[in-house]
Amino acid sequence: MNLFTRYHLKKEVFLHLFFWLFYIWFPVIKSGQKEYFFLHLALNNVETPFVMLITYINFFYFFRANGKGKVIYMTLFFLSMSTISVLASKVIIDMYIYQLNNYSYKSHFISTVGQFVFVNLIFYTIYSIKKRNTLNESLRIAEIENLKAQIDPHFLLNALHSIYSYTLYNNEKASELILMLSDNFKYLLHEGVTQKVLLVDDWQHVKNYVSICEFRWEDKIEFEIEESIDDTTALISPLLLMTFVENAIKYTSKIKGQQKISIQMKLADGYLLFCCENPYNPTFNPSDFSTSTGIGLRNTQQRLELLYPNKHELTINKNAATFTIKLAMSL
Repeated sequence: MNLFTRYHLKKEVFLHLFFWLFYIWFPVIKSGQKEYFFLHLALNNVETPFVMLITYINFFYFFRANGKGKVIYMTLFFLSMSTISVLASKVIIDMYIYQLNNYSYKSHFISTVGQFVFVNLIFYTIYSIKKRNTLNESLRIAEIENLKAQIDPHFLLNALHSIYSYTLYNNEKASELILMLSDNFKYLLHEGVTQKVLLVDDWQHVKNYVSICEFRWEDKIEFEIEESIDDTTALISPLLLMTFVENAIKYTSKIKGQQKISIQMKLADGYLLFCCENPYNPTFNPSDFSTSTGIGLRNTQQRLELLYPNKHELTINKNAATFTIKLAMSL
């Protein structure tokens, strides 16, 4: 645990302690009761242990839980614990303090439920703010790592080698390569760091990358691209699809013989379908590949979870001959 993390943990513990001290003492101090002060303090806080128990069970479990039954379970938990709290406080007061006259379980129960709901709303607000800040920080880190993964020095070196070879006998192709390479790096530096870009622009960036790689691997890799976009105004987080294509090319370039990479992308009615299939050799040693390949895939998976929660489905399949990535998502 680093110093920054320890600081925030101590700060959170202090805030929790401050809240509970305020919760315990403030009502009694506000009432102005000076006679039998500690008796009133005890009476006002008979249910506090139950409130704390329910609050932290919610804070560490129910708030983080997913699923349709979350609200139902929380409601049942609230009601059952409120009932136990009311009965227990009645027994404790009767046994250790004094007999209660004209006691109303109904009014006590309603008051207890309101008290539990109020405290848990405060803690849920704290949890939501903390979760949002954590997600924003994770997204920022993922975006930075994604940009680092995209600016691949090996790709740049290979592209420059291809350009050099074409300058020797084909200036037209060399000029085309230089223009595409320039467009790609301009896209990375400007559009690649924004939150949303046009899908048509992001897809053009992918196709430019493939075109550059076609020049580099023209005798080794055949590319097959199918595309269909019914809405040119659709937006997407930049460079999501790029990582999958880059990973396929890196892997395929290591396999001997003529190979083929198939890429399909379709946007219809706001729903994106993407598929990338490349050859796969299960006998390959993972250490033979650049670590940026795995990092790039993990970063993209993380970005999808952060940017499109419950709006995407990513499937990765591999068998003895092929490695396939399929992405379905709502834009």
